[in-house]
Amino acid sequence: MKTVQDILTMFDTIAPLSLAAKWDSVGLQIGDPNAVISKVIVALEVTPALLDRLAQETGVLVLTHHPVFFKPIRQLHYGHDMGQIIRAFVSNGHHLISLHTNLDAAKGGVNDVLLSVYGLDREEGLAIDEGIGRWFSFDQAREFSLFTKAMPHQCLGARHDGPVSRLGVCAGSAHGLMTQVRDLNLDCLITGEIHYHDDVFAQFHQIRVIQLGHYESEVLVLPHLKTWIEEAGPGLEVQVFS
Repeated sequence: MKTVQDILTMFDTIAPLSLAAKWDSVGLQIGDPNAVISKVIVALEVTPALLDRLAQETGVLVLTHHPVFFKPIRQLHYGHDMGQIIRAFVSNGHHLISLHTNLDAAKGGVNDVLLSVYGLDREEGLAIDEGIGRWFSFDQAREFSLFTKAMPHQCLGARHDGPVSRLGVCAGSAHGLMTQVRDLNLDCLITGEIHYHDDVFAQFHQIRVIQLGHYESEVLVLPHLKTWIEEAGPGLEVQVFS
């Protein structure tokens, strides 16, 4: 038999909570750490479709990448998104764990899974910012097309197809990292998304951006979460919701 705390403890060895950014909200979000569980659902985030699924069951542990709590809750309105989420979890005895920036920075986590799509090894790169994202300096420049063939994308920032000498990779959003990208003299960045003004900034500094989509750049980690849980808790039913 496994408890919610057993899963928390297991993931604290894979993606320690200490790796999370100071502003982040990770770990147990809703529920009872001592509750015994038999089923886990892994998802990128809590959505209306996921709540519809949970309405048919009780006592499920949901493991998401994106947390639901970032700011203090001053009111609980059941017509608002947060009210719907909390009522759904509490009413049916569900539990919620979120692994966010700690899973981004962890070895084998979100960014490493994305790196593997491009044949890159985290150990050959360096951290962009608190472990969120990696950058690489190639001894021999690589063809730009090597990085545009792997996944559907949109090209932003500078527009040219010259060879890539210094590459950054950041799953999810790279908004807030563009100054570091410039200071590292990267000529190409692969990421889930950037903002409009990031795009303009990248154009000024000759940084090519391969934008994959926030969801698309992170959803790849869900099967890995499923495998980790199954290995740690034989007998648990684990489903991927995407």
